[in-house]
Amino acid sequence: MTYPSVNRRQLLQAMGALGVLAPWVPAGAQATADKAAAKVLFGLPPGAAGTRLASGFIAQLSAKQGSTYKLEHVLGREGRRSVQAAVRAQPDGNTLLIAPSALVTLFSAIYRQLEYAPNTDLTPIAGIGEYAFMFLVGPRVPSDVATLDDYLRWVLDNPDFRHVGAVLRGSQGWLMTKQLAREKDAPLLAISYAATASILADLEGGNLAAGFVTTGNGANARAAGRLRALAVSSAHRWIDMPETPSFTELGLSDMEVTAWYGLFGPARMRDEALSGLQRASRQALEAPAMTGLMEEIAMLPLPLSPQEMTKRIRRESAFYEAAVRRVQLERI
Repeated sequence: MTYPSVNRRQLLQAMGALGVLAPWVPAGAQATADKAAAKVLFGLPPGAAGTRLASGFIAQLSAKQGSTYKLEHVLGREGRRSVQAAVRAQPDGNTLLIAPSALVTLFSAIYRQLEYAPNTDLTPIAGIGEYAFMFLVGPRVPSDVATLDDYLRWVLDNPDFRHVGAVLRGSQGWLMTKQLAREKDAPLLAISYAATASILADLEGGNLAAGFVTTGNGANARAAGRLRALAVSSAHRWIDMPETPSFTELGLSDMEVTAWYGLFGPARMRDEALSGLQRASRQALEAPAMTGLMEEIAMLPLPLSPQEMTKRIRRESAFYEAAVRRVQLERI
């Protein structure tokens, strides 16, 4: 018996029709798909200075890196869900994380069971921007209450307005409220919000008397006099706020706190992806658009290397462990 001859092309076509062969992918198509899927996770809601910083930085990073990164808000669990998602991602550079420093420094001292290990589950890539915290009061507080001590005396006479707003339970603002209450023997209660915009709205609407808000937020309301900053948490007076004393000036040096945003990847990132991202991050921070943005949102550029980030994380983690012990705060 003779069989019809079958050439290679016919054989491949027949096998493909039967599903034996995987679909053919044109050269470069997988790389294009990978770039299209590239994203940067962010654990805070849109609308505040942090989102503006992240969006601006990602735009510059994409331009320098040659990839198109998209900002993806991953909300929940005080921002910790965004870290968990980054930890689970592939270490190929296509999923990154921009995180406020509390997630990798303070939360280890606050939460009894943190879902990730900041020192081993993440790869530090680059520092981005540094900020401080303002103690703001709104129109509920009379205009003749001009200093922090004035406010603390006013609260004694107005205990219904002793709540102090802070973004995220366990954040720096939340901790500083407890520090201020202890240091000044004041009847203050920390109340956590999911977003800065909600704190500002409640301050301006008179539902809240005071709050800790990061520098760069509420600038228009402060300029119009609707909100007033009574103190700032940096060692010295913050940029564009020369009239506002620091807590250190007011004798509260334990409340000297600045925080920052950093770029991270999953653990065990591939060397080629990591080196390219580090180079592109440096270039992104040097871009004139980023310099202008930093000025607008009252942040300072923070071009930290991965090694410098690691040292700072360890130093600040020890600082917060000591602060939590001082206020005798039980872990959440």
